Amino acid sequence: MGSLRDRYLCVENGDAVAPQEVAAVNARLEVLVNEVEQRGRVAAAAHDIQLLR
Repeated sequence: MGSLRDRYLCVENGDAVAPQEVAAVNARLEVLVNEVEQRGRVAAAAHDIQLLR
C-alpha cells in the first residue's frame, strides 16, 4: 500500500470522479492529507512520541 500522498483520484484509477472535478478533488485531498499529518504531529508531540520524518 502506498502513501496517501501518492494517491491521485481520477476516472482512469477507477474513482467515481467526473473529469472536470479531478483537479478540485485532488486539491481537496491534498488539504485533508496535510491536515491529518499536522494533527498526527501534534498528537505525537503531546505524547512525547518521536516521529521518523
